Amino acid sequence: LGVENIVEPQNNIALYPNPVQYILHLKTKTNNIQKVTLFSITGKRLKTWEDQTDINMAPFAPGNYFVKITTTTHQTLVKKIIKK
Repeated sequence: LGVENIVEPQNNIALYPNPVQYILHLKTKTNNIQKVTLFSITGKRLKTWEDQTDINMAPFAPGNYFVKITTTTHQTLVKKIIKK
């Protein structure tokens, strides 16, 4: 999970709810979300979504995951989420 530019959560990207059961919502005030990639806790890439702010987590087993968000300004945020 290499990250070049890190955007801290206080810099206008919010993920909710966490823990998530069905839909993970991503909200940003200043940047558009270009790509969202879901990784297992071991770092295996599971799925990538383009230009979406609502991520369907229902098909995935309960557990811990990482979400890597890339904005249109090429900034990234990696956040741990819990699927219940």
